[in-house]
Amino acid sequence: MKPLSVLSLPFLALALASGLQAQTWTATNPADFGDANNDNLQAIAYGGFLYATTDNGATGVQVRRWSGEGAYTTSAPNGFGDASNDAVTSLALFAGDLFVATDNGATGTEVWRHDGATWAQANLDSFGSGFTFDGELFPLGSTLYAAVRVPGSGAEVWRYDSGTTWVRIGVNGFGSAANYDVADLVVWNSDLYAGTGNFSTGCEVLRYVSGTNWVRVDPGAPGPGNGGFDASGQDNEWASLYVFGNVLYAGTENVVTGTEPWRYDGGTSWTQVGPNGLGNFANQDIEEAFPFGGSLYLGTINFSTGNEVWRFDGGTSFTKVSSGAIEAATNLAILDFEEWGGVLHATTASFSGAEVHRYDGGTTWTRIDPGAPGPGNGGFGDTSNAFAELLEFGGLLHAVLPDIVWRLEPGTFYCTGKTSSVGCVPFLTTTGFPSATATTPFQIVANDVVPNESGFIIYAFKKANLNFHGGKLCVKSPFVRTPAKTPKNPGGGCSGWVLRRNFNATIQSGLDPSLTAGRVVTAQWRQRDPADPAGFGDALTDGLRFTILP
Repeated sequence: MKPLSVLSLPFLALALASGLQAQTWTATNPADFGDANNDNLQAIAYGGFLYATTDNGATGVQVRRWSGEGAYTTSAPNGFGDASNDAVTSLALFAGDLFVATDNGATGTEVWRHDGATWAQANLDSFGSGFTFDGELFPLGSTLYAAVRVPGSGAEVWRYDSGTTWVRIGVNGFGSAANYDVADLVVWNSDLYAGTGNFSTGCEVLRYVSGTNWVRVDPGAPGPGNGGFDASGQDNEWASLYVFGNVLYAGTENVVTGTEPWRYDGGTSWTQVGPNGLGNFANQDIEEAFPFGGSLYLGTINFSTGNEVWRFDGGTSFTKVSSGAIEAATNLAILDFEEWGGVLHATTASFSGAEVHRYDGGTTWTRIDPGAPGPGNGGFGDTSNAFAELLEFGGLLHAVLPDIVWRLEPGTFYCTGKTSSVGCVPFLTTTGFPSATATTPFQIVANDVVPNESGFIIYAFKKANLNFHGGKLCVKSPFVRTPAKTPKNPGGGCSGWVLRRNFNATIQSGLDPSLTAGRVVTAQWRQRDPADPAGFGDALTDGLRFTILP
């Protein structure tokens, strides 16, 4: 529910090649799904599908899902049957179901539940209490909460019981209409805590007691008009809450002296654990916090010198892990972090377009989106796509932009296969991603191969497209040959037979020290074919080019 401080085509593929890096991104949908009224695309993985929602002021919100192949299909009627449901405000997974919260200008907040087959409204309009909007869902352990805003009255908190039954557990604004929004809800030591957004008198932190009763635990004086963390009250406008190392922390938004990180000591006692703005007053807020590798990584919003990334190891230990802003001061905020392949990734928000960066340790971040290096070069070719969120689906990294979901491909295919004695043209597919450390497999699969005949992968570090044995040699010599494997028959296709090899096992075996993170590899399956119509006794697939990730 926090207002983003930076910014409230047909199918394409874009590639970035720089040094040893070679990343290819593919758009998984046409821009705005071909409807100019669609906006604010959001996505979530559920039940083996990627669900994508769009706002639409003409027909109502649209919900589609995608298996990872082919086109998206419609999952729900536009606006869930009501065109006034024109915006999706939150997506959440809870108790095995997908929940979607919408804004409805006529009836207020609606929450819809999906079990993978059907959709049903999971609340009464506006929870049966006045008019609410801007609902955000918080699945916390065994309980689902919703925080909503009430015009002129402050925020409310509701607890989901079952069916369409919700119980209000917070009076408007927690007793102060100035608490216009719920910045965060977290559970710590079995208690529910809320941080508020309050531009008038300053943010507050409260602990839930029972019924609709909450008690303030911030260090501010009791009663309305007394800001929680700041002598001048209103400077600290927002309280984001984090639980790290079994300790409760609050990070405030402060546009005057910079964000303030605080540790909760019990009662109403808090200790500021880092300097204002983490040493740079232009760091107005911690836009995103993400646990990774035993530390908490913090991304700031900074309109002056650009975003910064800090690592928090507990106590008062903050370490800056970006050398200034990631890439350029025009990157104003770190909007999202995601761990993929055991590596931390981040997206930056910028008026020149969203970017995706990979953390390589120290203060080094490598840009992996398809944009040209340097400031002013948007990552996905469209300055209107100013921000992106990251998610993993089907073992691959996806960047969700306001109009397109992009997928980082594990490799690109080139060259052509050779027709075999069974009349098939064998071709390559992959599953997973190539990595020097990931425990998940990266399968290089040769499809439609000759039954019962062994084959092996040849790999090198440059592409070729040479006439060879009546087909094409797709890798440039010198190349390396893997041990031979025999095919299996899972059915389907021309021959129904396939050859598979987990190339991550080859990378991580250490037998070839040149197979390191960042290395670009080219590969092709070669197979015995005694009845080869060209007379050379072999069959060849097309080629694959991929980059080994960390």
